[in-house]
Amino acid sequence: MIGSNLKADSLFRSAITTIFVASLASILVAFPIMSGTEVHGQDMCATIAQKYSQNSAALGEKTYPQSQDCAPTGNGQSLYAVYENGNIYQINDPPAVMILNGPIMDRWISLGQEQSALGLPMEEQKALPSGNPGEAQVFQYGTIFLKQGSVTQWMMIGDIWDFYAEHGREQGQLGYPISPPLTAPNPTAKYQQFENGYIYYSPSKGAYITAGKDQSPSMSLPAAMTVQASDSVGAIVTYAVQAQDDHDPQISASCNPPSGFLFYVGTSTVTCTLSDSINAPVVGQFTITVKSDDSVVPPPTTTPPTTTPPGTTPPSTPPNTLNALIAGKLVAVEVKSSSTITNFIFDEKSKRLSFRAEGQSGTEGSTELSIGRVLQGPYVVTVDGQATTNFEVSEADGVATINISYTHSVHGITISGTNVVPEFQFLMGLIILPAFIAIIVITRFGGLHMHLSFPR
Repeated sequence: MIGSNLKADSLFRSAITTIFVASLASILVAFPIMSGTEVHGQDMCATIAQKYSQNSAALGEKTYPQSQDCAPTGNGQSLYAVYENGNIYQINDPPAVMILNGPIMDRWISLGQEQSALGLPMEEQKALPSGNPGEAQVFQYGTIFLKQGSVTQWMMIGDIWDFYAEHGREQGQLGYPISPPLTAPNPTAKYQQFENGYIYYSPSKGAYITAGKDQSPSMSLPAAMTVQASDSVGAIVTYAVQAQDDHDPQISASCNPPSGFLFYVGTSTVTCTLSDSINAPVVGQFTITVKSDDSVVPPPTTTPPTTTPPGTTPPSTPPNTLNALIAGKLVAVEVKSSSTITNFIFDEKSKRLSFRAEGQSGTEGSTELSIGRVLQGPYVVTVDGQATTNFEVSEADGVATINISYTHSVHGITISGTNVVPEFQFLMGLIILPAFIAIIVITRFGGLHMHLSFPR
């Protein structure tokens, strides 16, 4: 116990020491900037005063601060002084940097000065090469450009800046920036306009140049399709969607339900979405109608769901009894759902129950069935042709019940089992009957063997 207390006391003292050292280090780092004391052997305010003495004619008289040589900036990262025709800033290391009144200063002030995305000036305003004359000033996190006779624009350090520098900056094919950095319709991407084109950047594609604005991708959808059902359930339908994008030849549309899906008897809406790395998604729809024979009787439907706000779960309707035909007999299946259930079909040969669930888009839906009345598990569930694990199997009154969850739109749902329930019972009978016969035979022959071996 004493050893534990000593160990805890030691840990506590160590923690206090660590906090003290870290706090002291923070004070020592911040003190030179906030107090104007020496950094690297030079007084920061003295450095500002020296810079001013070299440029007093251009800067004019000091206007702030009046009672001391310099003051801290609003973000606390620098010391500065204000003059009639410009400012001088001193961060940590000499030399001090001067920024003069004019279009570049005005643009920097409009962005928020040292508290803007650009930060503090790091270099003084410089003339650019005569091939495409202008001026620029470098800041901590970007650069402001000024072309002769034009308005100022700025660029941020990052992927677009690196790409722009690789292509010759203002002396290259793009020329000067004529817009600020902008966010693309796809918020993960950004772009900037220049005199002779655009630079786009996205995390998935990197940076690239376009002559004009990046155009949204396009797709060509099939016309409304009508096909004949291949069985009582529906038909597997394939279709093709053509997609095109100027900068991504491999782009493809995502459609739901997908091509090659089992479409049920009736009309289904296919929704296709096409997305690239820059633009907002393009969405289109077409319909597929599966026609059945006249002999097929439409299955019953459940009570339609009530209107429910998006993102919520509609209340489930009371259980409905839907019938599955097994070995020529109707078997009642209880269905409790927050969706409209149609096309309820049991395929005895395929050991599959299928139905269509429809509800208000954006709400959560669920359907519960007494699946154990018709199919023996384990079960495989698909929604729109894709396997899902969003279901739970439980048992009530000795009957397996399955509850399937999904987000509402229009879904084709299938449940596949390992055996049809009567078929399973019949197989059990086939197993039990020979076993019973075997017991009788063994018993009789066993009795005969005992009789021969041990005569009375």
